[in-house]
Amino acid sequence: MTAPVNGGALAKSTSTARVLEGRRLAAAFHQAALERVPPVVRLDGRWVKVMEATGERFVDATGRDRPRVRRKKIGLLVAYGVDPATGEWWVLDWERAEQEDAASWARLLERVRQRGSRRRRG
Repeated sequence: MTAPVNGGALAKSTSTARVLEGRRLAAAFHQAALERVPPVVRLDGRWVKVMEATGERFVDATGRDRPRVRRKKIGLLVAYGVDPATGEWWVLDWERAEQEDAASWARLLERVRQRGSRRRRG
């Protein structure tokens, strides 16, 4: 990872702090009331690949001890707010899921409902 200001390398502690801050912001996003309640909610499931630690370690070609990782496909269920008058759409919430099943969609929709989206409001 490089620093945005000077393009130099970032310390491991700096990149870790940025990841933790991203997690904190994502958690706050999932809990905050919706700023805008959309007239239409669009649902979409996307599959993305993430790197997952296997618990094993290995020594790389330069002699460094590294965690072994593998690619894993995960589902990302997304609820978008849509304004049909303007065509604008934005992310309301998302749910990481192992599969696109009814229980995963129900968790996402319940969280969107708890955050302020109701049939009578949107």
